[in-house]
Amino acid sequence: MVVLRLVRCSAWQHSLNNWSHYHRRFGSLLSATCNRSVSSLSEDDEQLVNRLAHDILCKPRGDNGDDHQTSSQRMRQRIALSKSITLVESKSPKRRKMADSLLDRLMKESSNTDTFRLGICGPPGVGKSSIVEALGLYILGLNKNEQEDAFCPEKVAVLAIDPSSHVTGGSILGDKTRMAQLSYHSNAYVRPSPSSGVLGGLGAYTYDAASLCEFANYELTIIETVGVGQSEVELAECCDLFLLLLAPGGGDELQGSKKGIVEVADVLVVNKADGELHDVARKTANEYKKAVGLLRKPAGWWGSNKNDQNCSDDKSPATPPVLLVSARTSEGIPELWD
Repeated sequence: MVVLRLVRCSAWQHSLNNWSHYHRRFGSLLSATCNRSVSSLSEDDEQLVNRLAHDILCKPRGDNGDDHQTSSQRMRQRIALSKSITLVESKSPKRRKMADSLLDRLMKESSNTDTFRLGICGPPGVGKSSIVEALGLYILGLNKNEQEDAFCPEKVAVLAIDPSSHVTGGSILGDKTRMAQLSYHSNAYVRPSPSSGVLGGLGAYTYDAASLCEFANYELTIIETVGVGQSEVELAECCDLFLLLLAPGGGDELQGSKKGIVEVADVLVVNKADGELHDVARKTANEYKKAVGLLRKPAGWWGSNKNDQNCSDDKSPATPPVLLVSARTSEGIPELWD
């Protein structure tokens, strides 16, 4: 299984609970500014932070009845998770200080380590949201008893980054509308967030939002970027598996050989392989299969690290796999997950 093999031997594994990554990029600068602007939190703010941490960790509040307790806990957890992500994304110094306090407390009290981050990116209109919904529904529909040693998450979180307007500053946040079925699933959490003018395909605090989802016991967090080009590779530093979606007819062998996002991708997927585009998609996949063999992967990359004693699977590919998938018909989704 691609995901399980990557957990064992990926060179892109970035220690999901390593707090040092939080202080990268904008975190350190803004946190320092917040500390100067806000000396301390009020008692009401501290109580709010404690309540959010309490609900995210799904601790009981003394409700009567196990079934009612579980249902109310889950509802409070989803509400607390949404509020916490809003805190993390806020530019207010006071709210940033509250977010820092919340993340510090969750880091100390959380014991969830069996988590995985899947990053999905691609050009605009390639079908990222449709793939996310098809893949998420397939994973949640798997029979956990039949999976044995395979990684089979019970809860899936989706962070969909939507581009912000350079004119008005607003964002439509429309990715969730393409995930209607997944959004209503009881074990799924879908959160659209604006990029807020940050380049690279991610939001300023996407890593923190993913950490919050993991604290809430979502074993798999799928991060969907905005439509990207050839040079936006920041997602590779934020996830464990970097999946690049390609459009049928999107390029030839030379296009696939170009440096940039193709060079850092762990898996390449040609979407919309159905109907009239099926033959075009197959041709595109063949072109990229030829091209990726010429790319030079980093030392210790999970696919070529066959001599590593921690990597026991001899079937790991020497080059990134190129797969055909149709989000509309769900054809190829099982092969993508397996």
